[in-house]
Amino acid sequence: MRGIVTLLFVGAAACHGDPTSLRQDVCTVVCRCVSPLPGEQAVCGDVCVGGQLLPDNLSDTCVDAVFQNEASCGALIAAFRTACSPPPTNGGEDDQP
Repeated sequence: MRGIVTLLFVGAAACHGDPTSLRQDVCTVVCRCVSPLPGEQAVCGDVCVGGQLLPDNLSDTCVDAVFQNEASCGALIAAFRTACSPPPTNGGEDDQP
């Protein structure tokens, strides 16, 4: 049984081998929770894929959080904020010795 689960996980990861495709897939899942309206989902997707919602380097933690919580928008949004949001910038204020 463990082998089957591992095989399914590896197979799913292979489907998302292309970073651009993976980014699109993550954005599609997230934007379904933003609005039920297709037009608003499309705008969200454009903004998301364009880099305004996701960090430039999409981490495995972010991807896993999105796909593991896609069944519940509340859980998905909470996980997304924690795992996928780029770290806040402080404008260099704390860079002083």
